[in-house]
Amino acid sequence: MQELNQERAQAGNPPLEVGIGVAGGPVVAGNMGSQDRLNYTVLGEDVNLAARLCSEAGHGEILTSDATRRAAGERARFLVQEPRELKGMSQPVRPWLVQGLASVGVPAGILLGSFGPTEAQDFLPDPPTLAEAGLGYISPSGFFQLFPSGRLDLALYRPGEAPPWLIPETEPFPAGHLQLVLDAFVGHRLYLTTELRADRGHEPSSRSPTARLQQAFLRLQVADRPSLHLQAGRFTAPYGNHPSRRRTMDEPFIRPPVHYDHPTVMRPKDVPGGVDGFLGWKEGGPDARERGLPPVWGTPYPVGAMLLGGHGELAIRLAVLNSAPASSPWAWGLSNGDFQDPTLTLHLGYQLRPELHLGGWYAQGPYIRRGTPAPDTPPGTGGTAEDAFRGYEQRLVGLEGTFTRGMVEIRGEAVRDVWQVPNVEENAVELGWFLEAKAKSGAGLYGAVRGGALHFGELAGDLRDREPWDYDVFRGQVAAGYRLARNLGIRGEYMRHFTDAPAEEDSELLSLELWWRF
Repeated sequence: MQELNQERAQAGNPPLEVGIGVAGGPVVAGNMGSQDRLNYTVLGEDVNLAARLCSEAGHGEILTSDATRRAAGERARFLVQEPRELKGMSQPVRPWLVQGLASVGVPAGILLGSFGPTEAQDFLPDPPTLAEAGLGYISPSGFFQLFPSGRLDLALYRPGEAPPWLIPETEPFPAGHLQLVLDAFVGHRLYLTTELRADRGHEPSSRSPTARLQQAFLRLQVADRPSLHLQAGRFTAPYGNHPSRRRTMDEPFIRPPVHYDHPTVMRPKDVPGGVDGFLGWKEGGPDARERGLPPVWGTPYPVGAMLLGGHGELAIRLAVLNSAPASSPWAWGLSNGDFQDPTLTLHLGYQLRPELHLGGWYAQGPYIRRGTPAPDTPPGTGGTAEDAFRGYEQRLVGLEGTFTRGMVEIRGEAVRDVWQVPNVEENAVELGWFLEAKAKSGAGLYGAVRGGALHFGELAGDLRDREPWDYDVFRGQVAAGYRLARNLGIRGEYMRHFTDAPAEEDSELLSLELWWRF
């Protein structure tokens, strides 16, 4: 506050004066109120005590309760104050004035210590973030602000005898993921971000590490009410409810749901000779599927522009992107002709109740672009390679929902994916879904389960009966995690992948990860 007020004084602004009250002890936390209006809050005697101490604190003072002083022990210096009559307290309260930390270099995060089992995760001091280390910048007027941050994931993967699809390995291997982000705010309406990543590929493997620019976009606030923003650059595609929470502390699992991770036999570079040839692709085993595409490739980062708006409980995102949801990472970058056939995406979200969010989304774009170099058209197609690769679209319609109450969170999503197939008149249709539940404890511990599947529609062949164009799959995932500190944690996951394909084995993956946000 002293440094901030010096800057304000230089700018001709009046000083800001703040007093702080701190108390610790057992409280009740949760959504309080009526069905029409709920607020997440805490209730209890120590909540009231903290509020009263805040009112008593003078400018630049920090007053604490005796319980807080005892929990801090020798890690801080206190000066006892005269007993005071506080509103709502039956007995006079003797506050303690914080004079500073007892030694240099002790993180402020460990000052309060532990008050009981709900704070068990604080047995480690909080590692400092880059901003807390003083690497951020705020101009004297506050007009320009710059904040660095990052995340480090260190993981061990143990696959089974069959590769767990987008992960190509069958032997245990370590993998790491380093993410560096620089956020900039210019005034009240302009926001810029840049994200650099270093890892062993978009999907973990034993290949050599590489570095790349993952995101870089600019967002301009056009209007306040209703809220309207314009965003352009390279950013997370607005599909479903999984990509937006990937690699955040809200994500309990290490691997994604099945329809973001399992390749179908749909191939962007091969031309089937007809419907019978296409129906025969699924008999090719893992080698054929390895060249295929999932409904959504993990967390796509295409290039494009997006409008973000909201009014009341309604949120809208409308995007024009350079690649379809199934496009693999090599297609996310910008190249000539990308927007000749762009992908259009619309995402709607509505907060039906404080604990219930519902959403829906639609995406349409070519997974095979016009002018894509093609191999010779197989015999019997009656066309040319140029005809076969005139551009073929993928259309997705998705529904999603999130329900949160107390320490329990339930999420689900269903997606209908429709593919146009070269030399096949009838569209290929698949349905993907997942349902997950996460339960947390106050000690920083959580457990989660997820189930999901891909079901494939039938096609009528020239010389074959109607049959599914690919084999159904089911994925089960069980995960658990523990928050070691405010921004440090561990999590583990076991994934089992079941398939009806006779030429393919069920796969499994055991994962263990240590993460640190800084």
